[in-house]
Amino acid sequence: MLCKEIGKWWGRAGDEDRDVDIVATVYEESHEVALFCECKFRRRPVGIGAFARLKDTSEHVRGLNNRRFVMFSAFGFDEDLTDLAERRGDAPEVTLIGLDDLYRA
Repeated sequence: MLCKEIGKWWGRAGDEDRDVDIVATVYEESHEVALFCECKFRRRPVGIGAFARLKDTSEHVRGLNNRRFVMFSAFGFDEDLTDLAERRGDAPEVTLIGLDDLYRA
């Protein structure tokens, strides 16, 4: 993937202020894709609620299409979120990246 733009997003989502840790526009094969990424460093696994919030927040970011979602976690992911990520095979609804993925030898 080639990255065209990368940054973060802050804005209003309904009645509250929200942010997305990483928003990037990348090229995947000749198609432009918008990546919405959330980084969690809590001392517990990330759950499906965090993904639902990221997905909902992304709907308030204008001008980006072909949305994909990535969750980074220092302490892993709960079973429901892991199941969701594995459910779609080659085109998962969310990609999960843990510390083991980042620091493979």
